Amino acid sequence: MAKQNDKIVIFDWGGVTEIPASLDGAKLRVVRQFVPTVTEKDIKEKFLYFTEDGRSIIAYGGKEDFESWIRAIKRNFGITTSNAEFMKAYQEEFSDVSYHEDVAAYARSLRARCRNGILSNLILSDAERIDRQYHIDQFDHVYFSYKLGMEKPNDGIYEYVEKDLAFDSKSIMLIDDNGDNIAAARRRGWQACQATGYEIEKMKQAVEEFLKS
Repeated sequence: MAKQNDKIVIFDWGGVTEIPASLDGAKLRVVRQFVPTVTEKDIKEKFLYFTEDGRSIIAYGGKEDFESWIRAIKRNFGITTSNAEFMKAYQEEFSDVSYHEDVAAYARSLRARCRNGILSNLILSDAERIDRQYHIDQFDHVYFSYKLGMEKPNDGIYEYVEKDLAFDSKSIMLIDDNGDNIAAARRRGWQACQATGYEIEKMKQAVEEFLKS
């Protein structure tokens, strides 16, 4: 079967490939290296992705913003170690976050049938991890929020993808676990499948229907 170069399936990363419970566990272990009494509730309330002045680190990826985010996290938990020591702990704990290997392999395999891509709300410190899991050199198009200065479900990031691809919107499919991200894609005319990494068969069925349309 010939490759359909006029269609693309784009995968989210977070809840589609990585396992959220494993991610939350990594956050907890990082902070407990410095504050042993921290709870899971504390992590949900205080491990936030904002700089000291309240900007989303997901959409701002410069070095200064990243350093400000680390300081904000340390302030939230009363951590007094250096930024370098905090990031060392972060990289150690996050290096082994569990993910759905079958989903990652499926996403890569689609390159033989159509174009494939990644569209992720990603922070700078996670770029190496997503490469280990997805192998981004095996994707035709890769879009990371920290590089673009925009994040899903902001319409701007979808518009950027459309202009970069120069595809009809109906020829773009997004697989994402977040309902707001899916809704934004559908408003722009994209095909979309809302699924978590535990629903690979749902993804496959949706992709088959998309490629046959």
